[in-house]
Formats: sequence, C-alpha cells, structure tokens
Amino acid sequence: MNSIIEIKNLSKIYDEVLSHPTFALKNIDFSMEKGEFVCIMGPSGAGKTTLLNCISLTDTPSQGNVQLDGQDVHSLSSRELTKLRYQKLGLVFQKANLLHYLTIYENIAFPLTLFNEKTKDIDDKVQQVARNVGIEELLKKYPFECSGGQNQRAGICRAIVNNPSILIADEPTGNLDSENSHEIMRLFQSLNNQGMSILMVTHDPMIASYSHRVIYIKDGEIKMEVSRENKTQNEYFYEIVKMNSKESLIIME
Repeated sequence: MNSIIEIKNLSKIYDEVLSHPTFALKNIDFSMEKGEFVCIMGPSGAGKTTLLNCISLTDTPSQGNVQLDGQDVHSLSSRELTKLRYQKLGLVFQKANLLHYLTIYENIAFPLTLFNEKTKDIDDKVQQVARNVGIEELLKKYPFECSGGQNQRAGICRAIVNNPSILIADEPTGNLDSENSHEIMRLFQSLNNQGMSILMVTHDPMIASYSHRVIYIKDGEIKMEVSRENKTQNEYFYEIVKMNSKESLIIME
C-alpha cells in the first residue's frame, strides 16, 4: 500500500482545561492511498470539517499524528509546513472565495505569485489549467461577471494550478444547482483519473457516489465505511443512502 494520508489516534479537544472538555474528534485512525477519491459524510457537528482542517494543516489536532505523502507534519517548522501546503495541497471550499477586485486570471495565479514564480511559468500554468477546466474565455473577467458555477471552476483552477498531490474539498457543490454540481464532480473524476488524490466532505449521497470510498463520521468517530468496488454508480449511491439512513435511524432511537 502507498498511503498519501496516514492518521493515527487523532483527537481535537476544545475547552481542555475544563472538567467537561468537548471532543470534536476522538482517536481517529484513517489512511488514504495515492490516487484514491474518498468522501467524508456525517450529520452536522460530527467533526467532518474539523478532520479536513487537521489534514489540510489549517487546524492543529490536540493529539495524534498526521502524515502527508510520508511526511510527519508535526515534525516540520512553520516554514516547512507552508512549503508542504503549497507543494502538496489544493483546497476547494463551498464558496469559491475569489478576490472580487482581481480578474479570474489573477485569482488563479495568486498562489503562484506568493512563491515568486517566473511570469512566463505563471502564465503557462494558468492558461493550461483554465483550458483543462474549460474557463479560458473567462480569464479577463471579474468574479461578479461570472456565474456561481464558473466561479467555483475558477476556485478549483486556483487549487490545482500548482498540480498538488491532494485536492481537499469541503462541500464543493453546496452552493450550486444540480447541473453545475454534476459538472464539478465530473471535473473531479477527470482530475482523479489523471492521478490526483481527492478527499471531499459532502452531505449529498449523489455527490458522494462519484468517489471510490465513503467514510461516515458521527460524534467525532468513524462509524461506518462503504466502498464502490465493482458496483455501478447507481448501486453505490443506494449503498450510501442505506448507510446514511441506518445511522439516521440509530440517532432517532
């Protein structure tokens, strides 16, 4: 096995100094192989986004170990963490979070300019990723001149412009209609087919059915898992619905 993400005994605790601390995550063990497309599901407050934040280095766990592509992130300096984040991770959010005063081109190029890449290299990378995602005609426009789906595609371009090893997405279709949601997921599938590892949070079983594997989190713990294996997408979708329904019934009991 060739893990891109390896998590051991990961916990996130709030109000640790109090007599009744709050566990957002409890002793999570999780691994993800290179080239996998894994989805995280669970009810609100289950710890999905907290787990994603700990993996994406935007939050620090209270205990446990996180390895990204073989590197123990807790042994790295702040400078090394910044470099690792730049080289290995691409982040996509529910909102595109584009800078309104920059063009689509400038938004996509922004992470490259922070690391002082050459102008020619920046232009080559932006043009290529925009062409691959199908928004090259939007590069001179501003976000307010584009639709929600177009802006989300631009946000994805910004996340993958440096060809990261792992694409981490938190509800990437949450603000989109059904047609745009499926377009974004077909784009994710294409990126995954090209070798990019993808870890995504969603509440939608249909969106989750584009993945290879779904893990279900509740109360900060991994409770269930379902894999696509040789199932059709429809069969996989119904397995995901069944898993979610089973957990919902347990919650109501």
